[in-house]
Amino acid sequence: MKSLIAIALLASSIFPLQKMIDTKWRGEEELVEELMYFPTGNLLKKIVLGYDELAADLVWLRMIQYYGHHRQTDKRFDYLGHILDVLTDLDPHFIHGYTFGALLLTDDGRNPSRGLSILQKGAVHNPLDWRLPFMSGFINYVFLRDYERAADHFVTASSLPDAPAFSKRFAAFVYDRKGDVDVSLELWYNLYETTENEYEKRSALRYIKRIEIQRLSQLVARFREMSGRYPTDLKNLVTIEWIDALPEAPDGSSYFFDHSDSLVKCTE
Repeated sequence: MKSLIAIALLASSIFPLQKMIDTKWRGEEELVEELMYFPTGNLLKKIVLGYDELAADLVWLRMIQYYGHHRQTDKRFDYLGHILDVLTDLDPHFIHGYTFGALLLTDDGRNPSRGLSILQKGAVHNPLDWRLPFMSGFINYVFLRDYERAADHFVTASSLPDAPAFSKRFAAFVYDRKGDVDVSLELWYNLYETTENEYEKRSALRYIKRIEIQRLSQLVARFREMSGRYPTDLKNLVTIEWIDALPEAPDGSSYFFDHSDSLVKCTE
């Protein structure tokens, strides 16, 4: 009976957020009004009678819905930080809520300070988890170009239990090669290969392709400047030994030069 009551209360508590996500927006004022009825995470903890993780799972699903809806429509994520706060209040040990949430707030939400604050909140509740300072270093390096802070965070991450060797390696890279695009690319590759979160993996893949296309496009522009024409194929860049080999995206897709619009692209 207790569990049934808790689930019923949970459903009624989360309904306003579900309504906010599932209905078409009818104006900013109504959106704010609907959001006011969604409780804070601390209040929700009292309502769900100990079923915190169940509530967190539901809020996580709502967050993914909210993110997906806005990514496909208006690209606005005004309430993402609020939803993440509720999520991490309910389950303060849900590491992906902090790391992926911080990445979304920084990249899609264009709010890196908010992303770093959610990571700091995570570090307070999970002081021995290396992933939180590592992601802080990641954001400082890749998005903010604050190399000193990035290096400090990587050093902190490398000193924590179970931290992989690459966390120390990145600290050295940042100190020695500040601003090097190779470090950024390796960071994204590392995130892609190590994360267990499919959404983080997709973000990493998107950035890997973006960086590789940018690098290849620069070489194509240089080739055209020197020869007066575009290369017939990207393999020409290997033939003239400007690169050792053509990169391949981690999902197996390939980069190619599209002569129809003179752009480097990647197969889907």
